[in-house]
Amino acid sequence: MEEEAEVSIVEHEHRRQRDVKPFLYGAALVLFLSASFCAAAYLPGVFSRRIYVMDEVVCASSSCRALSRLINTSVNGDLDPCDDFYAYVCDGWRRSHSLRPLESRRSVFDEVEQSVRARLHDALWKTFRKSFGNRTGGSFVKLAIVYVACAKSLTPEGNGVVSMRKFLKNMNLAWPDEEVPQGGNATDLLELLVTLSMRWDVSVLFSYSVRSMSKEKGAVVLGLPAPLIPGPLTDAKKLLYEKLIVSIAFLFGRKSEYSDFARRLVAVEEDIARLRDQDHVLLTYMVKDLGNLCADFPWKKWMSALNKNLPAQAALTPQKSVIVQHPAYIGRLLTYFLGHEYPEDIKAYLALRVLLRYGQAIYDIRHVQEIVLHAEKEIPADEVMRTCQQWLADLMLDTWNSFVSQSLAKRADIERLTQLVSDIKNVFYRRVRRAEWMDAATKNISVQKAQNIAFNIPNIETDAALDKAYESLLLNSRGGSGSFLDLVVRLVEVNHESNKLSVYGVIGRSDSATVHSRVNAMYVYSLNVVNVNAALLAMPFFTQGAPLSVSYGSLGAIVAHEIIHGFDVSGRLYDEVGSFEDWWSNATNAAYREASACFVEQMRSLASSAKAGSVTLEENTADNGGARCAYEAYVLASERVPVVVQLRGLEALEDEQLFFVAYCYKFCGIERPSSATTQRLATHPADKLRCNVPLLNMPEFAAAFECEPGAAMNPARRCAVW
Repeated sequence: MEEEAEVSIVEHEHRRQRDVKPFLYGAALVLFLSASFCAAAYLPGVFSRRIYVMDEVVCASSSCRALSRLINTSVNGDLDPCDDFYAYVCDGWRRSHSLRPLESRRSVFDEVEQSVRARLHDALWKTFRKSFGNRTGGSFVKLAIVYVACAKSLTPEGNGVVSMRKFLKNMNLAWPDEEVPQGGNATDLLELLVTLSMRWDVSVLFSYSVRSMSKEKGAVVLGLPAPLIPGPLTDAKKLLYEKLIVSIAFLFGRKSEYSDFARRLVAVEEDIARLRDQDHVLLTYMVKDLGNLCADFPWKKWMSALNKNLPAQAALTPQKSVIVQHPAYIGRLLTYFLGHEYPEDIKAYLALRVLLRYGQAIYDIRHVQEIVLHAEKEIPADEVMRTCQQWLADLMLDTWNSFVSQSLAKRADIERLTQLVSDIKNVFYRRVRRAEWMDAATKNISVQKAQNIAFNIPNIETDAALDKAYESLLLNSRGGSGSFLDLVVRLVEVNHESNKLSVYGVIGRSDSATVHSRVNAMYVYSLNVVNVNAALLAMPFFTQGAPLSVSYGSLGAIVAHEIIHGFDVSGRLYDEVGSFEDWWSNATNAAYREASACFVEQMRSLASSAKAGSVTLEENTADNGGARCAYEAYVLASERVPVVVQLRGLEALEDEQLFFVAYCYKFCGIERPSSATTQRLATHPADKLRCNVPLLNMPEFAAAFECEPGAAMNPARRCAVW
């Protein structure tokens, strides 16, 4: 900072005194500038990049001031950034936040998601009020009507038990003790399980999706189903869910005791958990070979059950392909369900899965859940927003994404985001070309894949096709559309009839499924696409008018992280168009393992778990490469702009330093010790390590903060792959 200021002062002083002693001052200036530029050429880590930049401006907008306050109140200048950068950046944030009862962790991402939900809530209500009484509104109006109906359903006046009984009966299910016709054969069971997964998104047997294959053709995917009880199935959690089942049974049933009933259903969940395996298996089956999954279910039964839940134009034939994840698990699950000693328990378990899935928007059920699972007396307002906005994503995804994008992003935001992702892509492309651990053949394919990466970013243009998709859905903002579950049934039918993702038709890369209200980005292996959600265009990830260092350090690193997933040990299994193909040679694979072994050893030495290095390797590699790519892109972007933007109150931080602060700030968070234990088993490193490890592997960081050799953030040995 001092050298940089001196250059500016000397230049300006020279201009003011040019006429006094032209020869002496001129000679001195030439000598000084020559020495300065030579030094800058040979010592780029010591001299600031801004030695070439003479113009600085301060962003004084309200958003920039708010961003400055966030960072200023979090950074603790009394701590040494070279000792523990995470503590330096996040100390203030961690001190000013606390966990609510039963909340296991909280982070910057959680706070941004909460803020985004509130903004979207206001936008939806504004749309609803504008259209009050309008029966023929466009898709945004219908979206708002569904949202308000959901919110009303989560009030005591929602009358949810009656509508839920009707909903279950339509599926030939009842709970806990109503009689329904019993279908005891394999065909009935398979059709029910497939219908629950494909049409109603109750993924007991499998999770259903559509993805691309070679030449962008779509295929049905039978993915890994979700458990009833999330996370490790501890004794305490089992008792908690038994209590929940008993409490809900009293809402619906006529008996005075349901303890044994609850224990039996939790026992079914335990059995299912034991059938799971952790190995990642993904196989392509012809429909005529699906009978191999389970001997009791011939392929013709599979084809019939699947076709009943597919659009007519996408009907399966024996020669068409289906992608199956964990096929052995699906086979074991079918055998277990069909051979269970008490078929009524299986039916009750399936009804419970439906009830808990759709009961999220029923006040009586949700109220019991909040009391039993979260010790809340009422449903928190933020939970109502979260639940109902998730339903909009589940039921009207394209319309929801368009509404979110138009509500959260401006044209200037999209233009700046487009430039940012282009810069990141170009930097990564050059890094692929420079990679020394790839042989020539592997590198050629890698270069093609890097060139072919596409980005699905928010679209703020009006799409008339969205109105057409829901023109048959007549809703009135004054009411009269039935219960929320009635709306759900109508929307499911509309979506089934007008399914845009025509299976086995061409899938455009813009059809890459994402939810723009989620504060996240994601790489889609099967399309070679990075989804950058609109919710990321929010402070602190992205602030219009803020320094480039903030945008590239925060959002840029997130985008780069996702790109790198296309080139790790999972991404290597998909080529430049998303076809399932391993394009790494044995030599490249061996070289990659050798280079990444450094990360494994480094993480083991820093984390509290011996398995941390190998379990988190892919995420750790993406974090490290993402930080490097984002920094290089930031430097190149800054050279295009002859102005350094400063944030008022953060003038003490150089622009390069602000890049690293922005990179780390997004990982600020707090958690309970029990959550930290779970974190050690997760695929992502702990927040502190996600901040510190990529930066201690970058000499640019040590230079920016003048860390002494051997300091914790300036080690003698560094790791790098990208």
